[in-house]
Amino acid sequence: MNNRYNAEQRQTLKRYDPIWKSLRIDRGISILQGLTYVGIIAFYISLYRAAPNLNFGIFLFAILLLQLIFNQVRQERHWLRVGERRLYALHNEVPIQEQIVKDPATPPAALPFVVALDWKRNMLITIGVVTTIFIVVVVAMLFSPATSDQSIFIAILFSAIIFFWVVMILLSLAYQAYFLRQRIEVSEEGITTRFRGQEYHIRWQDARIFAQYSSGTMGQYKQIFELSNEQVIVRWSQGNFVGNFLLKTRSNTTGKQDYNWLIGRVNALVAENTNLPLISLDNTSPIKLNSEVRQHLRGLIDTQAEPTSTAIALAQHDPLVKRLQWQGESGRAVLIACGVSLLLFIYGILNLAHLLVIPPLESFGNGFWLVIGGMLFVVFAFTLGILSISQRYWQRIASLRQRASQTPATFEVSPQPTPTTEILQPASLIIRNRFSYLFIIFFVESFIIWSLINGSLINALLHQRLESTGLLISLVLALLMSVLMTPFIQRASQRRIEVSAHGISTRLNMVDSYINWQDARLFARYQNMQLRQRSTRNRYYELASQQTVARWLVNRNHFSFITTEPKMSQEQYENWLQALDGYITARTQLPLLDLDTEEMK
Repeated sequence: MNNRYNAEQRQTLKRYDPIWKSLRIDRGISILQGLTYVGIIAFYISLYRAAPNLNFGIFLFAILLLQLIFNQVRQERHWLRVGERRLYALHNEVPIQEQIVKDPATPPAALPFVVALDWKRNMLITIGVVTTIFIVVVVAMLFSPATSDQSIFIAILFSAIIFFWVVMILLSLAYQAYFLRQRIEVSEEGITTRFRGQEYHIRWQDARIFAQYSSGTMGQYKQIFELSNEQVIVRWSQGNFVGNFLLKTRSNTTGKQDYNWLIGRVNALVAENTNLPLISLDNTSPIKLNSEVRQHLRGLIDTQAEPTSTAIALAQHDPLVKRLQWQGESGRAVLIACGVSLLLFIYGILNLAHLLVIPPLESFGNGFWLVIGGMLFVVFAFTLGILSISQRYWQRIASLRQRASQTPATFEVSPQPTPTTEILQPASLIIRNRFSYLFIIFFVESFIIWSLINGSLINALLHQRLESTGLLISLVLALLMSVLMTPFIQRASQRRIEVSAHGISTRLNMVDSYINWQDARLFARYQNMQLRQRSTRNRYYELASQQTVARWLVNRNHFSFITTEPKMSQEQYENWLQALDGYITARTQLPLLDLDTEEMK
């Protein structure tokens, strides 16, 4: 099979897939946005063509233009590759990504089962009111006699700049939310979805492929699922929607309204009604997919040839480890941010070199970019180091996991949990960081950062002189950012453990996992990642199968920093966790292993 489709075949793929309708809209918007950037760059060149140094505006908008082109090309190529792999999967066998259980972790949902993401209207009204009040206050201060004072004028100017960026962020979230909105209805006849403004339906008996893949765009969808055949493609998504506070989840069920959890129920219903396994259309070309099948068969033959080997490949598709890879979401985001901050730092140095020949007024802001670039580079370089340490940490855990599966007696915990077959009460536990704790930490960090940016903290430390205006600006901005960001951080860090007679479902680091009891091959615990060696009672627990892993974090230190739903005392929390260990042991017949055993020897 030829991997490089000709132009006619590519056009066929585009006509066949409804996603290309919205991609053409994206392309038109990108062209208009690119032309705007080109116009701004041309304006800056004509305005500063006689200047001895490069204007920052030219530099900034050139980067934005290149990023825009790169993202658009990358996105279109991604969807072409998905289309090619779909055509290949329709006519060839491909490796199964995961066998989704037909019986979900909770009682089957009554049909029709409806899940939707829609606008959070109360939030839109609140943003409109706050924006109006801010504009009125700034305009009133601008026309006030006090604006003759230079410090007040700079404060208003700085506030206006911050307001502009806040508005741009909100518009970006609104644009993203417009396309993230979706509706899924599962009925006895089939599934109907509204995805990126388009509605499609497929009957269960007509479906030939049940697949998942990434969106090809950072920060939008975590995973896209589809049910398709040669003529129809029906899509829905599971994503990081906690980052967009303009959206809310709706369903026709009572109780839990966590979107990703509801999507798990949708996937279970799809698997039950179609009897199709979940395959992946991501990361690999069709030829490589076929080679992986041959490699898998070769591995089975090798295993049969060596009956004495008891090694089992566990957690082959660990979603958390995949995210931490350099080619994953986290690695790409940090590398890009680190590069941009380094360019800002270099720009600040180059501009400061002209301070002796250019009056300070004309060079206003050069020191600002030097400080900003330097600070961001240090922060992102540190984050890059943490990411590298995390990769080594999870590689070590994977190695210990394989070793423990071969010699479990070496790693067994003593004493073992007491097995119990009684279902846990409550069967579901949600764990969140306390709002007040997160708010204080984020407020202090934001205040220090903004004080460094406007120079008020540096002047206070070096010259023992307090700048009330600068500190006031830092205080207001830190308060504003804390109010806006703390709810998002709290939702993003939310954890969940849910058990039933069928399996266990967990949510950790915005990753949802589910494992059937009969598929479990290893039950283990280990200490969480630490930058320095010290004793801690916080541990990861995991249940691993050959395909994936469900893990959860147990907080026994600093219990006062977290809150649970339903609300529990620390003693009740400890008892619930002990009962969880016993229930898992009883359902899986697996001993609890401690992967830190070898480290202690």
